[in-house]
Amino acid sequence: MQTKSASLIEEIFIKASLSHNVTKSDWQKIEYAMAEDCATLEERLLIRRIQHSVYRGWFRVLGEA
Repeated sequence: MQTKSASLIEEIFIKASLSHNVTKSDWQKIEYAMAEDCATLEERLLIRRIQHSVYRGWFRVLGEA
C-alpha cells in the first residue's frame, strides 16, 4: 500500500490551520502557485481557503524576521 505525501500547499494549509498564521514566504509560494497555474484543483481549493481566511482576519500573514 502506497501513501500519498502531502504537497507543499497541503503542508502550508495544515501549518496555517494550526497556528492561524502564514509566513510571508509561504504566502508568496501560494501566490506563485496560483499565478503560474501549477497547482492541482485540490491545491487551488486549499489556497482559496487560506486566502479567504487571511482576508477575513482569521489568519495573519507574518513578515520575515
